[in-house]
Amino acid sequence: MKDGKNKIPPDTDTVVEAEIVDESTPQARREFLAALPPPREPGGFIDTDELLRRLPVSRGTIRNWCRSEKIPYIKTPGRRVLFCWENVANALRRMERGGGW
Repeated sequence: MKDGKNKIPPDTDTVVEAEIVDESTPQARREFLAALPPPREPGGFIDTDELLRRLPVSRGTIRNWCRSEKIPYIKTPGRRVLFCWENVANALRRMERGGGW
């Protein structure tokens, strides 16, 4: 392995697409929220990791929004936090218009 003869070549067939979203305009933010796929979990609930994949914010920001009741969430008896994506998106739209701040 040290001589490099048995190395596995990198996967060059994989294509990753990324979209750059300009969040400085309200229209771009609405389009970003509308373009996301529907929730993967039954009942329309997603966990914190899925919410982080959908929103360009940090885990600390999500925690702060929950603590200050800016976004709705459910805390299960097992201390798991779940979100209904539709309700979170609506809360973010209200914050965008200045209604939640």
